[in-house]
Amino acid sequence: MSSEITAIGLASRWSSRGLAASRYRQVPLSRLPEHEHAELSICFVLRGDYRESCGGIARDFRAGDVIVKGAAAIHEDCFGSAGAECLLIELSPQKIQSIGASSLEGSTGAYRRLSLNNLGMRICRELRLSDNITPLAVEALTLEIVVELLRSVPTVRLSPPAWLRRVRGLLEESRPSEVTLAMIAAEAGVHPAHISRMFRRHYGQSIGEYLRNKQVEAAAKLLTESDESLVSIANSLGFTDQSHFTRVFGEMKGTTPGRYRRSQR
Repeated sequence: MSSEITAIGLASRWSSRGLAASRYRQVPLSRLPEHEHAELSICFVLRGDYRESCGGIARDFRAGDVIVKGAAAIHEDCFGSAGAECLLIELSPQKIQSIGASSLEGSTGAYRRLSLNNLGMRICRELRLSDNITPLAVEALTLEIVVELLRSVPTVRLSPPAWLRRVRGLLEESRPSEVTLAMIAAEAGVHPAHISRMFRRHYGQSIGEYLRNKQVEAAAKLLTESDESLVSIANSLGFTDQSHFTRVFGEMKGTTPGRYRRSQR
């Protein structure tokens, strides 16, 4: 497992004394295979969206999200139809210790705050300027980011409770048209409102959005790996009809099923 894979899409990078800031541009529908970062990382999604799979759990992130991840967390990234642009800040254990932010290790999760994004954009500006003031400016802005994170509660925690993982497993095994919130609540032994709230907090989307994403990803796999007709795929995955399949797929992928199939081949 090599951290070198994260150099794919690298647009600019600055590093000094245990602190690094890198800007990445990923092309549409690209994929980063499983990899890990050697240091604690703070990722700002500046544009586009992607799905991250980590420890058997997939989460969708989009522009405006800020994701804090511990060192050596093995994950895979799949980017959407618009690609993505991200700023990645990495801090060594020594750097974290020197700034008195050891509790940052307990702040892993996803955040969505305008103040954080503004700080990320200012670091991007420093990477563009890249002059003799940049080292001081990037370090000062990173300290502000750390303070913001330590005062915030993540909107998505990266360690969902066991019952919520069971809920997600149930959704994975079921056809979207067969799932009801009452059925999920009975299986988990948790109130439906609490399930809905916690699912969005941990996975960054509603149960309905999750099922729709699952449905579209399954369709994309069939379009790529099989010669099934669009009507057959629509029926097998629980879409109302081919028209409904085309409309939903277009909204999620930014292209029609037919064009997607041709582009993958």
